[in-house]
Amino acid sequence: MAIGGLMIRWASTESVFLVILKHLIGRDDLSAAIIWHSFRGNSKARLDLITRLSREQISNPTLRKEVKAACDQFAGFSGVRNFYAHSVFRHAPDGKISEVHGVELTYDDDPVRITNKPMTRATLNEITDTTRKLVKFSRTTWDLADKIADALGVPREPRPV
Repeated sequence: MAIGGLMIRWASTESVFLVILKHLIGRDDLSAAIIWHSFRGNSKARLDLITRLSREQISNPTLRKEVKAACDQFAGFSGVRNFYAHSVFRHAPDGKISEVHGVELTYDDDPVRITNKPMTRATLNEITDTTRKLVKFSRTTWDLADKIADALGVPREPRPV
């Protein structure tokens, strides 16, 4: 359940960046969605696009830095999410997850980095802590989306309840 909560909160927070993209391009939902989904499966490219568009569209340097910081922070959350979303899970005889095996392609010495984590209370705490941080981050990212809308003179997007 903890992993599912992380996935849902991450996806929900990522959707706020779609709202930011919509503000930056000054277009409708469909145009923003077409651009967004053209980068399917690549959050880093989406965040890079938002960072670059903000440098071009937003005149306030402080607000541009806030956008960059939010993109950087979300990339950190994405690392945790990606580890659990793309891992192989081993199960104990009782059916519970006992180990998580993650594989990451690297550009340094070894082409592949393998990370094995036992499914302990510490591992569950990492997942739960990241999910809680994402909840708070999502709220501040909505605040950022509102600031961007105001700065660009576009309508604010209604927040989910």
